Amino acid sequence: MQRASKEIVEGYTKKSIYLCDSGVLFNKKTQNIIDQHEMSICAWNGKIEFVPGDLLITDNPSAGSTASHINSLFLFYSEDPALHRHFSDIFSPYGKVYHDVSYYLFNQNPLDLIWEDNKTRLLDCDLSIEQAEDGLWIARAGGDAMDSLVDANEAQTFAIALAVKSLSTHNPFK
Repeated sequence: MQRASKEIVEGYTKKSIYLCDSGVLFNKKTQNIIDQHEMSICAWNGKIEFVPGDLLITDNPSAGSTASHINSLFLFYSEDPALHRHFSDIFSPYGKVYHDVSYYLFNQNPLDLIWEDNKTRLLDCDLSIEQAEDGLWIARAGGDAMDSLVDANEAQTFAIALAVKSLSTHNPFK
C-alpha cells in the first residue's frame, strides 16, 4: 500500500483497484493511506475464487459466508466521484461498500433536502420529524431518535445530524 500511495502522490496512478487481505483495515499505516486517498472499500462476502484470468462469481456470492467473515477487500482509488459511484454499483452485490465521508458530502448537499410530509432521505438513511402531543418535536434517522426539540427546523437539523453520525457506525476502521 505504501508503494501504491507513492505512485498516486507522484501522479503515476490516476485510478486503480487493489485486492487486499482484510487485515489491511487493522493496520494504522494502511488506514491512513486509504483515508488520505479517499479510497472506496468493498468488503467482499466470502472467498474469491480464481481460474487463470477469470473471476468466478456465483449466483449467490454470499452463500456459505456471514457478514462477520471477511477475507478480502477491494480498494478503489480515483479522483472522479462518478467512478466511485460506478465502483459501488458494480461491487455492492458482492459485499458492503464503504466511502469516505467526504464522498457523501460531495455527492449530496444536505441543504438541498426536500422534506415531504416531514420525511426525506439522506446518505441512504430515512429521516423523519414529528410533533409530539406535548408540542415538542422528535427527529428520527434510521434507528436513532432525538426528542424534546423546540421546533420543526431544530428537528430537521437533528435528523440530519443523526444521519451523518450513522456514517461513523458503518466505518470499517472502528
